[in-house]
Amino acid sequence: EIDGFIDAYKEKYKELTVILTGGGAQYLLDSLKNGIFARSNFLLEGLNYLVQNNENKC
Repeated sequence: EIDGFIDAYKEKYKELTVILTGGGAQYLLDSLKNGIFARSNFLLEGLNYLVQNNENKC
């Protein structure tokens, strides 16, 4: 169960932030009890940032 894993990690890492990514993130978000940050295009936004940042350095 995802909530169980999140709870276990929160005990060990008090400042834990959980981020759900992907197209199905919104479906999982509604069924989880923990407060979670969900962003469906998180990976693509990060890759785009890296590409733009590297282009500016060339």
